[in-house]
Amino acid sequence: MSASQAYLKENMNSITINSLINAHLAKVWEYWSEPKHIEKWAFASDDWEAVNAKNDLVVGGKFTTTMRAKDKSVSFDFMGKNIN
Repeated sequence: MSASQAYLKENMNSITINSLINAHLAKVWEYWSEPKHIEKWAFASDDWEAVNAKNDLVVGGKFTTTMRAKDKSVSFDFMGKNIN
């Protein structure tokens, strides 16, 4: 097994995202964490939409966002668990 394959195997269940946003921290947190806002930004392109979002912001809490093609041809749930 190569070093990159070993790294992927060890880390494939984890994702880290870094972003610099020019706004007040409280506003960024609100828009990042509240389902009513998540539904307005959590989709890949203009022909998709986020039709449902849940976000339990405790360690072990679960999050789910349902993304759907606007033509309703396909949808899927993006979900995970807050670990720290």
